[in-house]
Amino acid sequence: MKYQAITEARIAAKEYENRLDERSRKLYGRYFTGLPLSKLLSVIALERGCKLVIDPMAGHGDLLDSTLELAYLQSTKLKTVHGIEIDTETAYVCKNRLKPWLDLGVSDTITVFENDAFNPILARSLESNGYDLAITNPPFVRYQITSGNQNSLDPKRIREALLEIAADRIPTEEISIWSTLIRSYSGLADLSIPSWLLASMLVCPGGTLALVAPATWETRKYADIIKYLLFRCFDIETILTDTPPGWFPGALVRTQLIIAKRLKQNEALIPVSKRNLQNKRLSRIEISPKATNEESIVGNLFPGPDSDFQFAEWLSNIKKANQAISNEFIEVRHVPIIDEIERWEEIINSSPWYSKMEPSEHETIGSIRTRSTIPERLNSILPYCADKNLKTIEQSNIRIGQGLRTGCNDFFYVTAIQKNDEEFVRVRLSSLFHNKEINIPKSAVAPVIRHQADLGLIKNGNDNLKGLVLDLRNYVLPEDYESVKAAKESYGKAGKSIVSIMPNELSEYVRKASKTIYIKSKINKPIPGLSAVRPNTRKYDPKRPSLPPRFWYMLPDFTRRHRPEAFVPRVNHGTPWTYVNSHPSTLIDANFSTIWQIGKGFAPSAIAALMNSTWCRVYMESIGTPLGGGALKLEATHLRQIRIPIFNLNELDSLDLLGNKLKGRADMVCEQTLKQIDYLVITAILRDSSNAIIEEVTYKFNALVSELCIGRQKK
Repeated sequence: MKYQAITEARIAAKEYENRLDERSRKLYGRYFTGLPLSKLLSVIALERGCKLVIDPMAGHGDLLDSTLELAYLQSTKLKTVHGIEIDTETAYVCKNRLKPWLDLGVSDTITVFENDAFNPILARSLESNGYDLAITNPPFVRYQITSGNQNSLDPKRIREALLEIAADRIPTEEISIWSTLIRSYSGLADLSIPSWLLASMLVCPGGTLALVAPATWETRKYADIIKYLLFRCFDIETILTDTPPGWFPGALVRTQLIIAKRLKQNEALIPVSKRNLQNKRLSRIEISPKATNEESIVGNLFPGPDSDFQFAEWLSNIKKANQAISNEFIEVRHVPIIDEIERWEEIINSSPWYSKMEPSEHETIGSIRTRSTIPERLNSILPYCADKNLKTIEQSNIRIGQGLRTGCNDFFYVTAIQKNDEEFVRVRLSSLFHNKEINIPKSAVAPVIRHQADLGLIKNGNDNLKGLVLDLRNYVLPEDYESVKAAKESYGKAGKSIVSIMPNELSEYVRKASKTIYIKSKINKPIPGLSAVRPNTRKYDPKRPSLPPRFWYMLPDFTRRHRPEAFVPRVNHGTPWTYVNSHPSTLIDANFSTIWQIGKGFAPSAIAALMNSTWCRVYMESIGTPLGGGALKLEATHLRQIRIPIFNLNELDSLDLLGNKLKGRADMVCEQTLKQIDYLVITAILRDSSNAIIEEVTYKFNALVSELCIGRQKK
C-alpha cells in the first residue's frame, strides 16, 4: 500500500524488532511473523462476512496489520479488531502500527490490550460469543523458563486461568471436553500449547482459527492434546508447510500455517470415532523457496502485484476439484482426514485422558480405517494388502525411549583426562566450573555417549570414551552422612550397601555446585533447585523403611532406556543410522533415541539390522520432523509409529548375523550387507511375492529414501 502513515508505522515496527536483544527473543519467543507470511495466512483465513478479529499474542502487529490491509482491499468493513500483548513497549508499537487503519475506517474499533492473554478478567471484556477469526503466532517458550516462575508465565497459574476462562466462554454441554484437555496437557509443554488452547476458545462456532506454528506440533507427545482438540472441536481445512531453508531461515524447525473451522456445538459433542468422516479431506501444501520473492511467499508462483489473492483463488479451485499438484514451486495433496486420525490415534489412545473423550465401548478410530496407517508415500509403493504382514514396533516387543537426561549436564557430565591408578580418574569439569581438573573415584563415574562424535569410540567397548557421568548414588557429602546413619536399616531392607563418604576433591566440587547459580537460559536458580534436579532428593521416612534417603547430586537409577541395545541420533543430517551398543552396555545421552527389547526374539544386532533396512529408514524419513537447516529430527514418538514385518526364527537369526557386520558408521558398511538386509526385510513384508516384485519394491524404496533425504536438506 502507498498510504504514507501505514508505511511509516511498518518501518517503525521493523526498526523496533531489529533493536530487540537476540537472547531475549529466543528465550521468550519474540520472533514476529513478518508481513509476507502474515499476508499469506490472512488471505486464506479471512472470509468476507468476517466482523470480529482477534490476535491474543499480537506482538508488534504483523498479523493484524495484514488482516486489516486485506479487509481494506476487499472493501470488507470489520466491526471489532482486538490484539493482546503482554510486553509494554511491544504493545505500544502495535497500537501505533494499527492506528492508521482506524483512521481509514477499516474497522469500527481497533483495541490493543497491554495485558496478559491468560488474564481471566481481561477475557471477560472480550467478545462474549467469540470471534469470527482468531489469527495468531503462539510464542514458543520452553517449560524450563516458565517452571517455578512467580510471574505471569507460571504454568500452574496459566492452567488455572485457562480453566476459569473456559468456564466463562465454553457452553455447558462442551465444558467437560475443554476442561479435561486443559487439565491433561503435559507440564513439560512449552507455552505454545496453552496459547493454542486459549486461541481456540476465542473462536466462535463456524469461525476460523488461523495459526503460525512449528511443524513439530504434529509429532511432539505433549501436543497430543492439540491434535485431539482440532479433530474434536474443529474441521482442519489446510496446512501449509515451508521447505528448507524455510520462511524463518534462523529457525531450527519447519514452519506451518494451519487453518481450521470451529465446529458447531452439536457436532463437537459427537466423539470423533462416531462421526462419518469418509469424504472429509485435509489439504497439505508444501511451498518451495523457489515460489518466494521479496514481496510474497508465492510471488514467483503467481507473478504480479496480487500474488496472494491469485494463490488463494487458485487454492480454492484446486481443493474443490480435489486436484493434486507437484512441481518445483509447490506440492498439494488432499489427504483423507480419516488417514490423519488413524495415524495419530495410535499414539493418542495410550493417553489417560483419551478414554474420557472417546467412550470405551466404541470401536477405536483405527478400526474404521479405510486404508493402512503406513505413510502415504510408502503405501503407494507396497502391493495391495501387504500391510497384513506388518505390526507396530511395540507389538514386536521392541521398546523405544530416550537416553539419559541429567537435569544439569554442566554438573553431572565431566571429561576424562587420564587414569591415575586403579581407583581414581582425573577429570575436567565443565566451563561452568572453569574447566577445573580434579581427581575422583572411578566408582563415582560411568562412561556415556553424549554426541555423535563419540560413536567411533565404542566399536570395541567403551574404554576409549572420554565422556563420563557422575554416578554418586553410592557417595554422600560428609555433612549428609548423619542422615545416612539415621536411616541405616533402610539400606539393608532395600538390598543395598550403605553409601560411602566422598573424598575431599569430590566433596568440594559438589559443595561448590550446590551454591552455584545456573544462569543459562536465564533460569537463575541454584543447581539443586533446577526442575529436573530437585526430584532427586528424598528424605528418609520411617513410614517407608525400605526407601533410603537420596540427595540432589544422586541421579535416579539407570534403566534399560539409558543402557539400550541400540540407539539412533535424534538429529540426523544424512539418512538416519542405528548403532548397536557396546558390551557391556554404555550409558546413552538424551541426544539419542534408544531401542531395547523386552522378552525374547531380537538380538541387539538384529535390532540394528532391522532399523538400518531401507524399509525402516524410509519410514523414518517419512515420519520424522525436517528441521530448518535440513536435518531430520527423530523422537521416540516417531520411531514407535514404525511398522515392521512379522519374522520367523530363521529370519531373526539371519538378521542377527547380518547385524553383526553393521557395527560402526553407515559409510563403513559393506553395500552387499545392506542389500541382504533389505532383501530379507522386504521379503518378510511381501510374503509369497516373486523376486521381480521384491526387487522392484526395494528399488523404489531406495529411490524414495534418497529423494526424501535430499529434499529436506538445505539447498
